[in-house]
Amino acid sequence: MGNAKQKETPSFLYHYTKIENLALILQNRTIRFSSLNTVNDLTEGETSDYGSLGNFVFASCWTATSEEHIPMWNMYTPNMAGVRIKLPADPFQRYGKSIVPVEEVFNQKYYVEPLSFDLREIIYTNDKSLLKPQFAEMKNPKEATFNLNAIGKYKPKVWQFETERRYILWIFPKNIFDFGNESYNDSRFAEAIKNFGKKQIPFDHYCLKIREEAFEKMEIMLGPKHSDGDIAIVKALIKAYNPKAKFKPSELTGKIRK
Repeated sequence: MGNAKQKETPSFLYHYTKIENLALILQNRTIRFSSLNTVNDLTEGETSDYGSLGNFVFASCWTATSEEHIPMWNMYTPNMAGVRIKLPADPFQRYGKSIVPVEEVFNQKYYVEPLSFDLREIIYTNDKSLLKPQFAEMKNPKEATFNLNAIGKYKPKVWQFETERRYILWIFPKNIFDFGNESYNDSRFAEAIKNFGKKQIPFDHYCLKIREEAFEKMEIMLGPKHSDGDIAIVKALIKAYNPKAKFKPSELTGKIRK
């Protein structure tokens, strides 16, 4: 079933990405969450009863491994010339006990479920019942339970090299239980649950603010195949948007053939 035991949350996490994405992170002071429908593993978000629910599950993917990882440079940065961002493991702005502002939780277009926010250590397994779990259980015609924690938690063992830690946030369509002019009754509730997976969110990414203290502790490592131009660009971005951030080149620089 995989390594079911959760390890302690590390002090820092690491994210490999393009220099263009670094520019957006620095300029906007946000971290982007992407729908599971957009990640590399095309099977993510699948369930045994509702098909794919990946469009409701938004993730920001990191690794807990502090040592540089050539496969991560190769897979997530262009020609190994991107960056690796290091941030404290709890980098987000808080609004009371919520990870999102009240006006974002309740709005006219969608519903952000703040209680769904979680930092997960991905469990790697080939157990099909975990990779494609049951999402909903109807206890009776009036009540259903939803297995939110099972989606975006497990990945096949072939991805184990990533040692992934993942921030998760569920976002639901506003009209999930919209019965129009019809009055609520048990059969309409059951029908709404049945059609849950057919609803859509009108976007595939969502951003959360980075808190000031975490932002200033950022470390930016430049990939091993960077150019002199890449150095100039990243240093200029740091100077303009986060002068307290630490810059460092990859320790693999000059050790990998360009």
